Amino acid sequence: YPQLWMNTQDDNLSLTGDGTASSPYVVASPQAMAAIGREQQITELTQISLSLSADYIQPVDIYFEGIDTNLTGPGTFTPIGLDEATGTITAFDGTYYGDSASGKTVSLTGLDIQSAHNNIALFATVGSGAVVDGLEISNSSISTTTTSPFNMAAFAVTNNGTISNCVNKMNIEFTMSSSHDNGTNVGGIVANNNGRILLCS
Repeated sequence: YPQLWMNTQDDNLSLTGDGTASSPYVVASPQAMAAIGREQQITELTQISLSLSADYIQPVDIYFEGIDTNLTGPGTFTPIGLDEATGTITAFDGTYYGDSASGKTVSLTGLDIQSAHNNIALFATVGSGAVVDGLEISNSSISTTTTSPFNMAAFAVTNNGTISNCVNKMNIEFTMSSSHDNGTNVGGIVANNNGRILLCS
């Protein structure tokens, strides 16, 4: 796999695994996480795109401060599964596990989740059968510039699968106006839930 830009806390300088349950992709950098479901330009000639239906494991804390994952500004992060150009959402149908040697959650720190659309969270949609487990979001922010009713939460706009053992320490802040009436949903974990939320806080 192509070499990825990595943070100083990362020991591996390449993406390992093949995205299967027995050998999940190992996510250890902001750029690797941002490549899930969309193309990331690694070099002038090399792009990488990771499937929304693959299996992932994050063994280390990831720090997003000052890292441009969208090529638009330091720290900015587009929700996984959201095409920012069109607003189209494709569900995440894989698994994403935090895997800390201490048995605690692994953290995502310094995220600046942004979108001009009305669905904004770490994952736009967690699909039926998908799992997100063992993550903690802290010292991060989330925002949208839409004037339409919107859905906003830390981990998923819509959960149709399972979100478990996840902790949100990020403040969810927004300014409500009359244009946001009749349809705005905001939550600490998810905005709309049709699945399971287990042992989250």
